[in-house]
Amino acid sequence: MPAIFNVPIRRQQVLLFAVDVGLLLLSLMLAFVMARFAKFNAFFVLDRFTLGTAIYFTVHVVVFFVGQLYDVENRHEEMRSILYIGALVTVANLFIFMMFYFLPEYRIARRVMAIQAPLAVVLIFMWRRVYLLVMRRLLPPRRVVVVGGGETAESLIEELRAVCAPEYEFVGIVGDAGAEKREVPVLGSTGELSTVVSRERIDTILFTPGYPSFQNGGDGDMVRSLLELKARGVRISEMATFYKKLTGKVPVRYIEDQWLLFSQDFAGIARADAKNLKRLMDIFVSIVGLVVLFPVIVVLVLLVKCTSRGPVLYRQERFGLDKKPYALLKFRTMRVDAEKEGQPVWASANDSRVTPVGRVMRRLRLDEIPQFINVLRGEMSVIGPRPERPYFVERLERAVPYYSLRFAAKPGLTGWAQVNYHYGATVEDAHTKLQYDLYYIQEMSPLLDLVILLKTFQTLLFRPGY
Repeated sequence: MPAIFNVPIRRQQVLLFAVDVGLLLLSLMLAFVMARFAKFNAFFVLDRFTLGTAIYFTVHVVVFFVGQLYDVENRHEEMRSILYIGALVTVANLFIFMMFYFLPEYRIARRVMAIQAPLAVVLIFMWRRVYLLVMRRLLPPRRVVVVGGGETAESLIEELRAVCAPEYEFVGIVGDAGAEKREVPVLGSTGELSTVVSRERIDTILFTPGYPSFQNGGDGDMVRSLLELKARGVRISEMATFYKKLTGKVPVRYIEDQWLLFSQDFAGIARADAKNLKRLMDIFVSIVGLVVLFPVIVVLVLLVKCTSRGPVLYRQERFGLDKKPYALLKFRTMRVDAEKEGQPVWASANDSRVTPVGRVMRRLRLDEIPQFINVLRGEMSVIGPRPERPYFVERLERAVPYYSLRFAAKPGLTGWAQVNYHYGATVEDAHTKLQYDLYYIQEMSPLLDLVILLKTFQTLLFRPGY
């Protein structure tokens, strides 16, 4: 799976996106012909309506992305139904009409859009059906073998099998002693690696943490054998690096210190220009958010004040960059005596401490709007790891490896972990979210931030909070 501008992309997503863009162009050209505006000519569409077609393509793709049409793991039938695709195209066209209202000189005629919409729905629906039928022929799975063994190899293989099928097929393990106890097939010893690769038609070789021994000046014959395989087109990678690129997570339980030390710099944090650009984006988004949401803020203030006793804003100590404490601001969603026992407690689903108005705010994540003020103060970023309370940080640093590394970046209103994983209330949840946080800290980029913002809208629509 390639990572484009630090954003993990699946082969299926690239194919779906490319064909969708082609079908959108085809539907627009057909609409022009049927509306008698032009001959069947793609260059007319692109030349005559340069900005108009750019808006057309961009809005459709963004709506499709937020609507989960490119989530290859999503196998719900309704996500591929003609009614669902029709609803997404309708939403896209509504946004396009609004944008053309402010840019009338670039607009595409309404009758063209009226013809284009049903054409796009039918074409994209038919393409999705064809894709499901011929996907394996278009994109045969890459056959993978793992060199190493033990619980680390088995655990990683089981996890990757769950998320990467049918893109990769894990054929088995190449290892030595103790093979008979493994649930994953053992195909031979490390000395038989070349034979196994030829016999099993292997495309990719992965080395588990601690392998290979030649990194310390060991097996020179294996090095030469691997170089020969690499020259024949076989991909060779560390298991942790492969896992990271495939899942968008860093497998913190299965890596060694030197992997984190030498694998990659935290470029987005180290570079001054990247930090300055991110800060400018934070200020812009925060100001726009507060201005646009001002009517909502007024309504929420009145609702909180009139429905429960206590302050409207709730201040809670959190750890920020470099573990510096700050007061996080939220609209109060719980009773004032929510932690009357004096000990912090993670919120949970159907938490009895949450007020009726607070429950609605938490589901829509409206309680977090005041954090735009924290962003303007420089205590938070729009995008970053979720801010955590000192009480829980002390516990999690003891229980989760490398947990303290998440404080290398400012905490965020939203983040890579928040849009890829549900709200966490256990140590195991914190471990999973840390894997996403470390990926973001290592791969931070403007495009990844944009993807996170889009996935935040997706999360609000399809995975409300509690």
